[in-house]
Order: sequence, then structure tokens, then C-alpha cells
Amino acid sequence: MNNKIVTAKDVAILAGVSPATVSRVINNDKRISNETTNSVRYAVNKLGYKVNPLARGLKTNQSMTVGLIAPELANEFYMNIAKGVERYLRPHGYTLLVCNTAEDNLIEQDRIKHLRERRVDGVIIIPTTGNGEAYKSLYHKKIPVVLVDRKVSNYSGDIVLANNLSGAFNVVSKLIEDGYQKIAFIGGNADVSTASERHQGYLKALKQHNIKRDKQLEVFGKFNVQGGYDAMQKIWQRNALQTKFDAIFIVNYFMHIGATKFLNTQLNMSKAPVIASFDDMDLSPLLSFASYTVAQPMLQMGAEAAKLLLDRINNRNSRQNKTVILPTEIVAYRR
Repeated sequence: MNNKIVTAKDVAILAGVSPATVSRVINNDKRISNETTNSVRYAVNKLGYKVNPLARGLKTNQSMTVGLIAPELANEFYMNIAKGVERYLRPHGYTLLVCNTAEDNLIEQDRIKHLRERRVDGVIIIPTTGNGEAYKSLYHKKIPVVLVDRKVSNYSGDIVLANNLSGAFNVVSKLIEDGYQKIAFIGGNADVSTASERHQGYLKALKQHNIKRDKQLEVFGKFNVQGGYDAMQKIWQRNALQTKFDAIFIVNYFMHIGATKFLNTQLNMSKAPVIASFDDMDLSPLLSFASYTVAQPMLQMGAEAAKLLLDRINNRNSRQNKTVILPTEIVAYRR
């Protein structure tokens, strides 16, 4: 059996080009003609040539890895963003390292330190807190950063967002147009930009439709199943067995699950409330009481973040920061 290691020089000989040209084709140099590119790729496939990432990294001073820091790996929303990032990075030869913070800023700082030590070429972050001070250590190491989903203070850089305020406004308006006037609100930590913007959208919809705000119908909790359960229980207890509300707007998928879990324990409902929430997931149509969800372009958010990051890696001296805001869509579930 021939165990000879195929080198770039072997590829160059078969393709009839120089080893330097082989390197340029592998690194997607746009200056190389299509004819030469096709010849090199044919030789690469025929010989089974594999790039040695360690040797490549030593030569280019790049690790060809990108870090992604997410608040919760069990969250389908964040993993769909990660999928969008990975899909975009893979054809460019990058490997994705995913870290979990469990919505804990101390863990987030530790993960940032870990990625710095791994010498990643860039980091995509879904922030845990509303403050960007922790990311300055990456800037000092000249490691590009792109934020996704959440805005933070003390941060000047690239970011990809969904239009949270518009999505919340539109879905609450939809409930009002369907005849619901007493709409409760279940929200998250106001320090997190998505929670704040979705609350603003809820209030804007009430005001535009001349519905008086009732703070007794608004409860805030943690962005998880238990947080949704506890918030729904508080609203229920405050409002005398549902006499004061007939619909609910919930700011994310996991709180939606928790609220539904609580409502399913109540056997004495004279009339079940309907629920509108953010995040259209695979199991959303199966949740009791679900009427509408706000679908975010999760894969596109990940891909846009990866694109911005690679642009930043390839143009480290650029001072022009970019903000990408993507539209949301309402999905209806008829009951």
C-alpha cells in the first residue's frame, strides 16, 4: 500500500502550476483565473490532498478556528444561529468552537479567556449581560468580534440583530385586531436588549390601539422554562383566575413552554387564553394555547455574523462598524 503523503508540490506538478499558486487557490485568492482554479481543484481531488491546518496556521499566523459563545447550548434558537455560522464558515476552511455561558457573565469571561488562549481568529458572541467591557480583552489581542441577537453598552463593533421591537409590535397588534383587549405580558431581564425591545413593542402596540396599560398584567422573569412557569403563576394569582386577561404575549420560546406548563395545570378555566410569543420553533405548533409566533431568521443571523467576522479578519484595519438588522415574520396557528 502506498502511504506517501501528498504535498502541495505534488498538486502543483499535476496541475502544471507553482506551489504558490496552489496555496493561493486553496485560500480562495480571487486573482487566480477560473481555468487555473479548476485545474488545481481537479489535482487536489485526484491526489486526495489535505491541507495541514497546523502547518498552515504557523505559516499564515492563523488558527483557522472561530469561537462562538452562546448563553445556552440546549436552546434551539442559539443552536440554529450556530448552524448558520458553521454553514458559512465551512467552505472557507474554518472550524467552529462553541462555548456555553449558562447566562453567567463570569463563565462568559472564562470562555473568552479560553478562546484567546486557543488563538482563535475571531469570536462571535451572543452576550450574557448588557455590558461589553469583557470583550475589550479580545480587542487588545486584535481578535475580531461580532455580536449577535443582543446589543450591549461599551461596545463599538459589528453586530447582527433581528427587529425585536417591530416583531413584538406586529404580533401584539395582531392579537388586538383579533379582538383581544386584555393582553398580559411575560418578559425577561430588562438589562438584555431583546427583552427591553420586545417590551417596548408590546407597549407601543397597546398605545397605538388606545388600550390602557395595566402593570398588573406584566411580569418579568428568567429566560427559561421555570421563569415562564413562575411568571404565568404570578399573573394568574394577581388577576383572580384569569378574569382580567384573555391573551398573553411572551418574549421567548422557553418562557412560552413554562407558561403553557402552568396553564395546563389549571382545570377551572372558563375560557383558555391565547398566546403569542417570540421564536417559531419546530415544536411551537404543538404548544397548547399558541395562536401566533414571531419567527426570527436564525440561520441567516448566523450566516450574516460569520460573513461580517470573516470580512473583519481579512480587513483588520477597517474602522467602519456594521449593524445588520433582519426582519421578522408572524406565523399563525389557527385553533
